[in-house]
Amino acid sequence: LGKPDLMYKIKGGILAVEYKSRKGNIYESDIVQTKCSSLAARGSGYKIIKCLVITATKKQYFDIHRSDKALYKEIEPYVVYTRQSKTGGKLLATPGHYKCKSCAFNYKCNYVQN
Repeated sequence: LGKPDLMYKIKGGILAVEYKSRKGNIYESDIVQTKCSSLAARGSGYKIIKCLVITATKKQYFDIHRSDKALYKEIEPYVVYTRQSKTGGKLLATPGHYKCKSCAFNYKCNYVQN
């Protein structure tokens, strides 16, 4: 679902841009979200071949010249995980350095399995 925040015509196709308002690093989830929105835009006829993720302090470009099927295979585990979440399925607590990878908690919660 979704579309990139911005799209530019470039040589050979389109550059998809995803903006993040925070200062700091670009996370794997940002890249997955960008790939997912780019795939959705491709489904609407946009030939996205390159992506850019931007935070207040960082930029990261990456190419996505591969087929829609190959791109989906890259993000499929995240799509399945998201669908589980949206349908009320239980997710494993996976606390990271800054926040849980499954939710927005930035501290250890009661659901962490010891």
